[in-house]
Amino acid sequence: MFRTALSTGLAACFILAVPLAGPLAAQMQHQMQPPPTLSLSATAQINIAPEYATVRSGVVVMADTAQEAVSRNGAMMSAVFSALRRRDIA
Repeated sequence: MFRTALSTGLAACFILAVPLAGPLAAQMQHQMQPPPTLSLSATAQINIAPEYATVRSGVVVMADTAQEAVSRNGAMMSAVFSALRRRDIA
């Protein structure tokens, strides 16, 4: 008798719980989803003439003698700075 009442009670709980399982599962799934997010990306570019600039430059010359390398190096650096002056950079 007790076993029958227990089985009947469990069956009744199961029958009552099944209709609630769908909405409960949907609510749990909704709670587990991450919150909505908004991502933005932007770029901008402004072109203006600089008021001040630092220029570092160098050349590498390989020659048979150090004197020849220094001479060619000087000539090449002079050409670099001449080109910068023609562009009103130096």
